[in-house]
Amino acid sequence: MNNLHMNGGLIDNGSNGGKTINLSGKSLILDSGTIRSGNAAAKTCLFQNGNMTGSGTINITGQGTSDVGAEIEFASSMITTNFTGIFNIYNYGQLNLVAIATNKASFGLTISGSGQLNNDANIALTSLTLGADVIGNGAYTAADLVGINAGYAAYFTNAADDTLTITVIPEPATLGMIVASASLLLAVRRMVV
Repeated sequence: MNNLHMNGGLIDNGSNGGKTINLSGKSLILDSGTIRSGNAAAKTCLFQNGNMTGSGTINITGQGTSDVGAEIEFASSMITTNFTGIFNIYNYGQLNLVAIATNKASFGLTISGSGQLNNDANIALTSLTLGADVIGNGAYTAADLVGINAGYAAYFTNAADDTLTITVIPEPATLGMIVASASLLLAVRRMVV
């Protein structure tokens, strides 16, 4: 396989059995589009052995009208640090991500409606939106987030989990603006004193 470039369109697992997309060291370029899981628990779509890049919004959705347990999964062999966009999980979509260290955070998540995060690894994100609520920077377990708002339980397959940590950190550009603003404030303060 050559690089797989999503710029609109749909990757759909349909009613097929589970699907594994082995990128064999190539790139999965995510600029826009939808990845949809299958219509039963065994119909997960797994991406492996590749480099995730791009800066778009990628919709993660499911099939049917109830939580059927199929998910979109990125294996530990996927490099995620070059994707700087957003995964938008809704309409019975479930996403399972590889572990992401805080110094490797590069993209954000939006979970709404019947979308769910089905993770068993700690992840770091540049942004997290649950429903209409933007979650502030910090480290949270699913249980912590549900403690903030009981309605958030719907966005996690295991809302009582107190071991999985989701860390939200500012994007590097935002962090740079914070540092620049602080430096400017300090310079102005020195001029006034």
